[in-house]
Amino acid sequence: MDFLKATFVIPFALYLIPSLTGYNITYRKYDIRNIICDTLKDTDIILSYDHSVILKYSLDNKGHDFRPSFYCKYKVLARESNMGIIAIVQKMRFRQFSEEICIDYLKLKIDGLPTCGNILFGKTVNKDGNISSTYENYIRNKYWTQGTHIQEDHTLETEMSLNNHRPQINDTLEMEVAYTGFRRCYEGSSSEWFDCGHNVCIKSTLINDGIVNCPFGDCRDEGNCEYARRQAENETK
Repeated sequence: MDFLKATFVIPFALYLIPSLTGYNITYRKYDIRNIICDTLKDTDIILSYDHSVILKYSLDNKGHDFRPSFYCKYKVLARESNMGIIAIVQKMRFRQFSEEICIDYLKLKIDGLPTCGNILFGKTVNKDGNISSTYENYIRNKYWTQGTHIQEDHTLETEMSLNNHRPQINDTLEMEVAYTGFRRCYEGSSSEWFDCGHNVCIKSTLINDGIVNCPFGDCRDEGNCEYARRQAENETK
């Protein structure tokens, strides 16, 4: 990694959007289109244990004759050498031709499978608005869901694409993904760390805040997924 580039890009990005960070300094929030991809090219985002990163995108068509066309890739880098990276789609409404074919997509890992459709806390939301309990991926005898990725090492490259296929009237495209640093629980436990299960620990400051940081589909750091959903809905009112 070009160290000079990284040290220049990240402070500049933080300086550009103080209003997006809100009052919760645990999370650094960025507009993926206007900040991460359009303003600063080939951005490297630095992640620490104490500060998670949330990237957001939204487009409300409102009946306009508009064809979105957008492509972006970026890297999330762990600050500490022993840190892994958890990526969880907090919410998503991306278009699909079918259950197997995406019109718009997010690849949490650039060489991984595309994620699209209606996703909440990394899990598929069905037509009735219920959160699916299905696990789509399997690794090392552990499960995680469609909109979740666990990166063991300190670099995760993500890719996002919006197709120029014309949206239907009143289509809303939106996506929010949270990146969280984790360590293995056997490296030492204390009240500063929260056990997500499967030997994955995150900082305790990240629990019960409406953002799901634990990657195994049970929303453990928020009590459960329905509680997290209600809390997130209250935050947007």
